[in-house]
Amino acid sequence: MHTVPLKYLVLGGLMAILVFWNVRIFESLSWRLELCFGLFVGLFGTILPPLLFSKGFPSLGLGRGSILAAIEIPVSIGTAFPFLREQIPFTQVLGCLCIIAGIVFHNVRFRKTAI
Repeated sequence: MHTVPLKYLVLGGLMAILVFWNVRIFESLSWRLELCFGLFVGLFGTILPPLLFSKGFPSLGLGRGSILAAIEIPVSIGTAFPFLREQIPFTQVLGCLCIIAGIVFHNVRFRKTAI
């Protein structure tokens, strides 16, 4: 099982949060809210997705698994707009278009035509 890389992934996420949000995040922490929603979001947002992705990647194969990994960011940004009503800057739209163009460019097979 892939528990060691998952541990490093979660630890790296915690370190990034502490670097950007600083340690003041613990000052305004509501333990009641943490118990209500923190465990749910932590399980379904942080632990299960990489665990299930690494478990299912061999059955998907290298091509489909890479496409699935690359399309994750455009899908999450695309669903954040209608469901969460987040503002999407033009640079994020441009980045998503670059990711999708890269996936399409990588998977389109160019045929040489005989003249």
